[in-house]
Amino acid sequence: MGKASKHRLCPALGREISRSECGENRHSRWACPVACPHSPFALENYTALLSTEDALDRRTLSWMFEEARDRAGLEHGLQSALRAESGHGAHAFTTWNLFFRRDERGLTCAQRWAQAKFTDLNNDERVFVQAKMQMRVVLFEVHRVLDEQRVEGVDLLAPEATPMIFVDRSLAARTPRFATLLAWAYPLPHFWRLSGTAIFMGDVEDFEAVEVVMETVRHLGGPTEVAALRLWLAEHFVRVDQALMATAKERHRLMLASVDAQLGLALYALQAPFAECRAALDAEPEIERDVPTDKERGEGFAEARDWFDDQAPATAGRKLLGRVLLGQAFWRLEATGAARLVALRERFEKRLGKRMRFDRERRDNVGSRLAMGMPTPDQALVPPRLLQRPMQVEFSTSLVSVPMPHGSKADIEAHFMHEYLRDYADQSVPALGGKTPRQAAGDPSLRKKLLHLIKPLVRRIDEANLRTGRTDDLNGLLRELGLVEIDFPPPPRRALPPEMPDHERGYPDETEPAGVKARQASQPLPPGPLGVKEVSERMHGALAGFDTAAAAIDELTASGATLLEDVEALAEGMLSEGESSFLITFLLHGWFALVPPGTRAPELDYEAMAAELRRELERVPSWMAGGPSEAMNNMTSGCPQPVLLQLLIAEMFEGSTQAPKKLRPKPEAMISMIAILKIVIHEVDRALRAR
Repeated sequence: MGKASKHRLCPALGREISRSECGENRHSRWACPVACPHSPFALENYTALLSTEDALDRRTLSWMFEEARDRAGLEHGLQSALRAESGHGAHAFTTWNLFFRRDERGLTCAQRWAQAKFTDLNNDERVFVQAKMQMRVVLFEVHRVLDEQRVEGVDLLAPEATPMIFVDRSLAARTPRFATLLAWAYPLPHFWRLSGTAIFMGDVEDFEAVEVVMETVRHLGGPTEVAALRLWLAEHFVRVDQALMATAKERHRLMLASVDAQLGLALYALQAPFAECRAALDAEPEIERDVPTDKERGEGFAEARDWFDDQAPATAGRKLLGRVLLGQAFWRLEATGAARLVALRERFEKRLGKRMRFDRERRDNVGSRLAMGMPTPDQALVPPRLLQRPMQVEFSTSLVSVPMPHGSKADIEAHFMHEYLRDYADQSVPALGGKTPRQAAGDPSLRKKLLHLIKPLVRRIDEANLRTGRTDDLNGLLRELGLVEIDFPPPPRRALPPEMPDHERGYPDETEPAGVKARQASQPLPPGPLGVKEVSERMHGALAGFDTAAAAIDELTASGATLLEDVEALAEGMLSEGESSFLITFLLHGWFALVPPGTRAPELDYEAMAAELRRELERVPSWMAGGPSEAMNNMTSGCPQPVLLQLLIAEMFEGSTQAPKKLRPKPEAMISMIAILKIVIHEVDRALRAR
């Protein structure tokens, strides 16, 4: 018994050794195999390894400050990094000063510690520090989630290198295939470890992640040769993060600013009897009867007609060209978009002829309400090349029936994704030069582009499976197209991880903008929900004073609102970059209908919204309980502002129906968008009434 407790069989030497011999030589003098149960770097000892690393990090920082020639300057630098609005600042600062920054002798802080024989460290700790001395910045693309601890992938900065296996429980619990992160990494004897924080790369249409990083570094004045690039990234990690965020915001801003949501009105005076004019109008086959609103009746219009553009290319439903309001003395034409107003006037004048006399025309730039751009970021950080071809959205209306299947929310999402992918292989894709994915798979000049398009689909299915517990799989399509390069097994079934704290999500606490406290709170909302008339007036007039979308978004920022950050976090993993931008357009329209410009923004409770979003998504099947005719009422049930939500949902469906096909939000994404829209309106209403 006593002898067994003091000795152990060493698989590296093939004989028994004492515990002290093992502890003094493993992984330094001896190459310990991965299966050795006595190795602190074995997988089964990972929990103990984390405790060792925490204690070692504290001792490493103590050494850095104790041996620093300018300790006061070092402490000041760390405090500045902690105060900076970046979740990466403190780790990037300490890692640079420990493992990369060199003195006049060309030595790093860690190398000076090695020369001092790693004062007071034991063998395992020395091995650990020497491993961290190999720290580098990697652009890691996840290929496989092996189990609850291990993730396999490649460093896109060295794609021909051997695949890397990372041991990281948090990453294994959350990551989908083809997630890409710019991160700090170092090799331990049997696997790699991530260190500190990471930048999760968002999708940038037409550019792969490595191109985004290279172009950003090139724009900021850095090198592109890999070894020099890694060192530069280590020194400028925070600046690169700022540039990536600025680029994403500028792409959002450009996309939203491009929306043609101009509301055009044209007034015509009757030159013939009303009945004769109405008969001539109703003879037009593109016309269908409609009912005027209470507000329109109050303006003197007794009847309404919808004018459809049946000459337009076939899409989902009949495309609405505009609206005609009929009064005894004047008729009014309405259209969204300058081009549609021109077309509507031409067809109207051709049909009515001399029975009508044009009186006047007015165009309101409601793009400042519907196409809110992001605040203009620091342009010096944004590579112009990455702004090419930002997503474009066109707003118009169609009469379309959108059937929704029954079942759980997860079943509905899966149904829409299945419908989308069913004929995907043989559908023409503009990004592939009009060729189908099947054709592109066999074309060497297009295959790389096809892989770039398919990876986000795989990632989104993995993310949906993680949220819903489903096991949907896209690998059948990959094999049908012969895309062996990305045919990796789906992740094992995983429990939904708990909500991430703000610093892990990458959203640092925001400081309150100057002048916010001096603003007056907005007027309390009246008891109960707003009616149709008041909602219409609020939505039409709240932003009329803004000349540009940028000015309106600047007002949002100046009010102290956290809306954009909150929604970005809520939509993470559910919506693509373009879908998030599309959603923000309507959220901001609703925001300014409730929170007038010039007032202080109400404080939103992100955690409450996140919890409510989960509950709302579970209620999705009830939306269609009464069939399509009751869907809108069911969607808005429980919302304190149902009229506002209904109008915003209607606008959102209009925009999604007529957006170009490659830019159209996917049907399953509309479910998440409506749910987010609903819970945000609910929270804004609650916050305003809590004042």
